[in-house]
Amino acid sequence: MTIPEASQLVIEAGFLAKGKEIFILKMGTPQKIIDIVNKLIILAGKKAEDIPIKFTGLRSGEKISEDLFENKEKMMIHDIHPKFYCGVAQVPKNIEYLEEWLEQLLELPDERAKIELLKLTKNNLMRPKEYI
Repeated sequence: MTIPEASQLVIEAGFLAKGKEIFILKMGTPQKIIDIVNKLIILAGKKAEDIPIKFTGLRSGEKISEDLFENKEKMMIHDIHPKFYCGVAQVPKNIEYLEEWLEQLLELPDERAKIELLKLTKNNLMRPKEYI
């Protein structure tokens, strides 16, 4: 995707947004790396068996597939635009509590505020299942 294409999608998503949406680009059909490698070998005028391929496996932190939405997010295909998905973000039930807590946080000394903020982050952020 070119920079102008990406910019156009951002502008269109902003135009379509009503609030609380998460826009994700439709990336097309997943491609296997080995298939891409074999095509590159052929494009280079070689045969696949002429070039050894070493499979190293996953590195730390790498994943085979990517979750585009959390289970808690309602996924729908935005019917206005064919190039992205639209997920509806769920508003936390305790949002009023969070707003009140943030106001109190601003009144605390810096070091105490940092400790409280770290506690809030640790206890309330959604985390991928493999890290829980």
